Amino acid sequence: MRRLTVVLLVMLLAMLGLAGCGTKSAADVVDDLNDQLNELTSYQVRANLQLHTGQTPQTYDVEVWYKKPHYYRISLRNAERNITQIILRNDEGVYVLTPELKKVFRFDSDWPENQRVFYLYESLVQSIVNDEERKFATDGDRYLFDVVADYPNRSLVRQKIWLYKDLAPDRVEVLDADGNVMVSVAFRDFRAGVTFDENAFDKERNLTGALLDSVPASTPTPTENLSAVIPTYEPAGVSLVDVAEIDGGKTVVLKYKGTYTYHLLEERPKAVAASFPYGMPIDLGFTVAVLSEGEKRTLRWTHGGVDYMLTGDLPLEEMVRVAMSTFEATGK
Repeated sequence: MRRLTVVLLVMLLAMLGLAGCGTKSAADVVDDLNDQLNELTSYQVRANLQLHTGQTPQTYDVEVWYKKPHYYRISLRNAERNITQIILRNDEGVYVLTPELKKVFRFDSDWPENQRVFYLYESLVQSIVNDEERKFATDGDRYLFDVVADYPNRSLVRQKIWLYKDLAPDRVEVLDADGNVMVSVAFRDFRAGVTFDENAFDKERNLTGALLDSVPASTPTPTENLSAVIPTYEPAGVSLVDVAEIDGGKTVVLKYKGTYTYHLLEERPKAVAASFPYGMPIDLGFTVAVLSEGEKRTLRWTHGGVDYMLTGDLPLEEMVRVAMSTFEATGK
């Protein structure tokens, strides 16, 4: 009897040992993610991006192409307004393209190494790896990480990242200080080790290709007067002091003073090709903004048939919050 008990005890311990071997700790998964990044040569993924900053969630279709060491093509499409923007990085630099409006902005930049992005796999992995106070749990067939949200918009403080156990991305939720979900991304069709066409990251190919695949954008004609879009966010100690119409009402300038001094210019979109040697793209979620540094910092973006240019002495995180609040003003 005693011998049978010992045998059963040995078998039980062996079974527990085998079960333990199948359970990975946070450190194990982080090591696997580091290995994955080191071995990753290319990937393609689609995603559904939702912004919850206004009364009604706004949805965008995202497609990401990546090829080692630094080639990117990110397509952001708002199906409701039929506008597509493309962020492109190749050997010539970083571009923000708006094909329907014939807009091209170019940068000498190392983006996205210097900026986290919601829908880039490597950004999410780096956020997990870099946060030594990360929280970890197993959620069915997925891993769940709760980590710091290190984005330019400082009102976003935490993010929850779900990965399948093969380390493919599943979804992301980005939270504010009150725990509200402000941004959510649902991934699909993640494929690693894909092969792209020779000119997949060429600027001209992407400009013409996107135009051929799209319906002309339904933007207002330049003859229509512009109604001012008033941002819903003002930094503490700042107030709107003037709203001026110029060019016969086709352009509006909002002037702010107080803790920071800045102005917001709004006008109808115009075709433009511009180069900013010391700048970078800033992801606002609903669109890609263009940041240029000079005597004063300037942020440019297009949304809802309006070109915006925000210029002043306010910090970048405040600039981003003002910019995002123009979407709240037009998205309600």
